[in-house]
Amino acid sequence: MEQIANRRGWALGLVLVCALFSYHNVLWHSFHYDDEHSILENPHLRSLANVPRFFVDPGTFSGMPEARMYRPLLLATYAGNYALGGYAPMGWHAVNLLLHLVNAGLLWSLAPALGASRRAALIAGMFFAVHPVLSESVNYVSSRSSLLATCCLLLAFKGVGAVIQGRYRAWMLVAGTYLGALMTKSIAIVFPPILALFMGLNRRWHKKGLLGLTLLSGFYVVGTKAIIGKALFEPVRGPVQQWATQIKAGVYYVWKAAFPVGLSVEPQFAVADSFFSPPVLFSGLLLLSIALLCAMGRHRILLVLGVCWFAIGLLPSALVPLHVLVNEHRLYLPMAGWALAVAALLDRVQLGRIWLVMLLLLMALTVQRNEVWRDEVTLWRDAVAKGGHMARPHVNLGKALLQRGALEEAIAVSHQALAIEPQLERAHYNIGTAYLRQERYELAKAHLRRALEIRPDMLPALNNLGNIYQQQGVWQQALDVYRKALAIQEHASIYHNIGNCFLNAGFADSARVYFRQALGADPQMREAYKGLAKARRADDRLQSAVEVLNEALLRWPRDSLFLLMRGDALAALGHEGEAMTSYRRAGRGEAESWQQLGAEALKRGNWQDAHTYFTRSLALANDAAVRNGLGMAQLELGQVKEALQTFREAARQDPQNATAFGNIGRVNLRYGRHLEAIASLERAAELEPDEGYLHGLLAQALEQAGKGPAAVAAYQRAIDLDPGKGEYYHNLGYLYAQENRLSEAEDLYKKALARNPHQAEAHFNLGGLYLDRGAIDEALAAYTAALALRPAYADALINQAAAYLQLHQAEQAIVAYRQALRLQLQPAIRQRIERQLAALEAAEKR
Repeated sequence: MEQIANRRGWALGLVLVCALFSYHNVLWHSFHYDDEHSILENPHLRSLANVPRFFVDPGTFSGMPEARMYRPLLLATYAGNYALGGYAPMGWHAVNLLLHLVNAGLLWSLAPALGASRRAALIAGMFFAVHPVLSESVNYVSSRSSLLATCCLLLAFKGVGAVIQGRYRAWMLVAGTYLGALMTKSIAIVFPPILALFMGLNRRWHKKGLLGLTLLSGFYVVGTKAIIGKALFEPVRGPVQQWATQIKAGVYYVWKAAFPVGLSVEPQFAVADSFFSPPVLFSGLLLLSIALLCAMGRHRILLVLGVCWFAIGLLPSALVPLHVLVNEHRLYLPMAGWALAVAALLDRVQLGRIWLVMLLLLMALTVQRNEVWRDEVTLWRDAVAKGGHMARPHVNLGKALLQRGALEEAIAVSHQALAIEPQLERAHYNIGTAYLRQERYELAKAHLRRALEIRPDMLPALNNLGNIYQQQGVWQQALDVYRKALAIQEHASIYHNIGNCFLNAGFADSARVYFRQALGADPQMREAYKGLAKARRADDRLQSAVEVLNEALLRWPRDSLFLLMRGDALAALGHEGEAMTSYRRAGRGEAESWQQLGAEALKRGNWQDAHTYFTRSLALANDAAVRNGLGMAQLELGQVKEALQTFREAARQDPQNATAFGNIGRVNLRYGRHLEAIASLERAAELEPDEGYLHGLLAQALEQAGKGPAAVAAYQRAIDLDPGKGEYYHNLGYLYAQENRLSEAEDLYKKALARNPHQAEAHFNLGGLYLDRGAIDEALAAYTAALALRPAYADALINQAAAYLQLHQAEQAIVAYRQALRLQLQPAIRQRIERQLAALEAAEKR
């Protein structure tokens, strides 16, 4: 070891190689935990133009407004990472690894200036480079704050070394790097006390420089008092609990530094309620013993400096009560001192080859620990295994399983968290979100509402509750919930969800506004571009839709979805050649491009063009999907026999094609061949049991065939599969009304209108129920709504007149009857109205 230590290039190379080997398996790991809000959901990082804001606005630290931190230098590195590689994790982990390599090299380089021999410097550098307890800081991207702050402080110490050698201008380097550390993480504030200790131990005081650093610390505290004050003056636990717990924590940290096994992202550790509990007393005595040993060995300057560095480095988390009681990444800066202390102890020991065994053991433990950090599931599964009585690891494992799609396991693990801590809103959120993805909406709502009872401002729970209402087609309730979420935080995803809600409810103009606001909050939000283009199309603003899609394609030139949407919009404008070019750029072949043109022509009602396009596609590729499109064009052109023949050819070509059987059923249903329609639609629903529209068509066929109970079951299945389709609720309500199940019918009509308020017949039928039970005002409101949608609705006018008569409002009844008589009516009905009108007019004259 001595030979290597005395050759500076070899020594530094060994430190770096050991570090690289220890962390060779970290680059492909995922983001973790707080990375979500501080990096992945932080829109401020996505433009280098925001870097100046980082230095004046603590709110840029996170996508969550309440998570304010003043860490501008750290955020600048994040923005650089994003500019170079987006959210590809490798680049982010590479920067963390590079910082750790630099820190290990700096500690090796700095150690001689602190009084270490070259041998001790090599031991300190290697020990710091490979110690397993530092694995969390290297693997956890958000712990870059600790790595970067430590890097700045080690550079500051290098500057102090230059000052000691008489280069007093180096104080500028010291002050600058210390300021950089403060602008990275508040733990840097321990630098002046550690420096004062170093000066005192060496009896080489530089009081002016130390005073300057202390003043810099004071300015920092004053400048960030709003953030620090919240932690100090609104603590999560009282002072007795905090200090008793941190006395235990001190021994825990010493133990993990000395024996780095059983490491965990969240260890099983309990709050201490008294200084006199046995664990706290024992821990206090142990720490006091270490302090006395240091006092007795104060002539061993490097050892005392290292131990005190370790202790002082832990003071910030001891002074400021934090939610997490102990954390391995809090050890990163203190471990530089620990490495110096270990080096001082081992410097005079003849290690022989045992140093190599120790080094390899630590490296193996680090490599093994890195594997736990591979992804969120492996990380939190390990934490649960090592801390089975801690609720948060269960919750975070549930969240990780949720993101992976293991929904049942996520539910089970989150229930385990609730068994430990029943008031854990995040566990209810996990369960509710899992049920949402399983489309078990009532259970999902129950758990999300419970999460909101515990924490009313829980944004993700509000967002997902709104998503449930939107999935169920209850647009107004969805909008109400989204607006509550928006009042808490203006977030791009919420603007997008509101836009999507308006779009699905048929209010494209409002949708447009919110999609634009979503893009204002996050210009990289693909879904918002897609929604905005759809909203433009829904308003038939086709050229505007093309412009939106062109804007999106400037960001993502090869995005096939945007290219297809652009092709569809161009096709709707009649720009066939440009549309074909866009389809081809999206990867569509010649036959597929003609098919796409045909599908767009069908949407626009251009039946002859659709027929032409599908025919050209079919000439290039004999495909069942193309035949289905051609058949629809033939059907709309009145070529019923040809359409039926084309659909049958599609079914013969692909007997598993549910669309073909559905279309055969659709033709038979349209022309009153109910039994044939039922047979085809039953086959289609058998092939695609989760397609709601097939069950809806089957229900219509069964209803028209007089098979009421079977139709009810089919409508109920259609509603289960597509709860946002208002027509299914209306049709089922009509069946219930026929069976005299009037209260159920009324409820279904209301649900139908909540999902689609543009159903004139639903308003009319609801008005009929109101009229029959004597709720005349409600009936009139329903008929008025029906007539607003369909002014030439004769039955609604006749019933409106009847309602006015019950209110003794003959003049309004006369107006309604006269409007009805202007419409096409059956002779018997016309005669009845004329008689009624004549009687009313005669009565008015009297």
